[in-house]
Amino acid sequence: MKKHLYSRSKKHGKVVTIEDGVLRGGLASNILELMNQHSFKEVSFIGFGYPDEFVKHGTIEQIEEKYGLTEKQMAEKIQKEIFQKGKELVPIKQKKAKKNKKKRR
Repeated sequence: MKKHLYSRSKKHGKVVTIEDGVLRGGLASNILELMNQHSFKEVSFIGFGYPDEFVKHGTIEQIEEKYGLTEKQMAEKIQKEIFQKGKELVPIKQKKAKKNKKKRR
């Protein structure tokens, strides 16, 4: 994992994690620790997840909105970070779904 993280983060200059849980002690913490140990100084990091505090009850949508975890909020934060650093946003190409053609007899 270290080699993969290193090569990808050097190539793109960014690491983004999204967790369905608390950031502290999760994937984000592990990635940050690894980046610190190996001096990833030119790589920026964005971690999405819940803070280490009591989360009040509500619908999933309400809770995600409060903590900036909606798809729109996360996309905006990532784009803001990319454009502030003068990087070009490169869209991800999606594979087209193959049409299921049945042969007629």
